[in-house]
Parts: sequence; C-alpha cells; structure tokens
Amino acid sequence: MAEYNKCKTCGGWGFDNLHRCPPKWECRVKDKFAGDDDWCDTYGYDPEEAAKTFAEDYDCNGGEYSIVTAGEAEIEVRKPDDGFVHLVSISAESRPSYYAREITEPSPTHEESRG
Repeated sequence: MAEYNKCKTCGGWGFDNLHRCPPKWECRVKDKFAGDDDWCDTYGYDPEEAAKTFAEDYDCNGGEYSIVTAGEAEIEVRKPDDGFVHLVSISAESRPSYYAREITEPSPTHEESRG
C-alpha cells in the first residue's frame, strides 16, 4: 500500500507511487554581494513557484525571516547549467498567532450568580 510522505528530494508531499518531483531550479536572493556559492537548489514548475518555494525555505532556515521583515525581495532563478536568470519579485507577510492561558480561578458564571 502506498504511503503519503514528504519527498526527500523536492520536499513536496504525495503518495510514494504517484509523486513526481517538479523540475529543479537554482535560486538566490538578489544581492550585490551574491556569488556563485549562493545558488540553492529548489523545485517548481515555473520560476515563480521555484522562487516562492526558495523564499519560504530561505526565510525559516537561516534567513532569519529577512524577506518577511522587509516585506519583499527579488529572487534570481535559473535552470541548472543555463545562463538565463529570471528575476522574480517575492512579497511576504507574517501571520500572527494567538495563545490563551487562564490566569484567575474560575468563578460562577453570570447566570449562576443571579439565582
């Protein structure tokens, strides 16, 4: 029986027997100091999807959420061994999370105190 797992190659989710990785791309944040060592492998069906996937991974795994903090970034995207570089604009926003913790002892509800 096929299992639904995260692909060890592309990071996508799917059933083992049906999953096919999207095409491989190389991405980096556009920066005047960016060098050839800064290209990272990522996967997507087009430059925009590859840039989005890269940005999500970059921000949470060592990028210190620099894209979210700035609100946007330009991502350079290319096919491996291809000289053509696509420039993709990425925008990002954080999503707040709320947590609750009761800090007082329970008291009778309004209805109970009337009676």
